[in-house]
Amino acid sequence: MKKMLFKAKSKIIEKISKLQMFSSQISEEKKDITLTTGIMFLMMACRMAYAAATTESIVNVIIRALTVIMSFLGFIFVVVGIIKILIAHANGEGPSANNAGQFIAAGAGLLVTVGLLRGLESTFVSWIDG
Repeated sequence: MKKMLFKAKSKIIEKISKLQMFSSQISEEKKDITLTTGIMFLMMACRMAYAAATTESIVNVIIRALTVIMSFLGFIFVVVGIIKILIAHANGEGPSANNAGQFIAAGAGLLVTVGLLRGLESTFVSWIDG
């Protein structure tokens, strides 16, 4: 009986170790792919600053990178919020409609923040240059 339990336990431990090894390989590959995709996206979407760059060009690059990311997320939040509010209204669920409204408000907030960042771009440069 003890030998059977020992064999079963060793097989279970072996299977778990194989799964852990497999999952760690996948997560490392996903991290690499995600990082590479993000860097490629920022390189295509933003004008890059070079070694002899001025303060204005560096601030512009940073603000453009932030505004691209925030615009994308804001748009996604608004679209998902609209879809969620339509589904909640069709099902007659009040709390779900409130949650969807919060999604839309968060997306709108991100889009307003993008506008503020673009509008205050020259102000940031003057603050940094002193």
